[in-house]
Amino acid sequence: MRLLSTAATAAAACACACAALAQDATGMLDAGNLEYGETYRATTLLGSRVYAVEDEYAPGTVLAAGSAGGWTDIGEIGDFLVGVDGTLQGVVVDVGGFLGLGEREIAIRWDAIRPVHEEGAEDRWLLTIPATPKMIEAAPPLERDPA
Repeated sequence: MRLLSTAATAAAACACACAALAQDATGMLDAGNLEYGETYRATTLLGSRVYAVEDEYAPGTVLAAGSAGGWTDIGEIGDFLVGVDGTLQGVVVDVGGFLGLGEREIAIRWDAIRPVHEEGAEDRWLLTIPATPKMIEAAPPLERDPA
């Protein structure tokens, strides 16, 4: 009888612990509070072009159609830099070169990137950075850890 009550107590404790873990996991996995229009998928950003612009725009700025015509295309996002705390720290941009030859990688802080779009193209984000082509040329190459 004592063995049965010990087993029942252990089972009840396990059930409570499992329920608590399930509740924590449910909260962790509930992304319902994220607005899809205000977030970016990594697969969407990977390969996106980054433009050097003279003006600094607020994120989400809607520009007149055709505004991007004079911007300098500095390269494309080739990778992401994620901090140990899980936050997006920056992006790796492949600059220079031709058809993938002669490119070099530079790191740009994510908080320096300004996503904007043109009127009539609200679903097409343009990633801008307030910089000149000379600043991009002078940027140090990203040093990769040998892995």
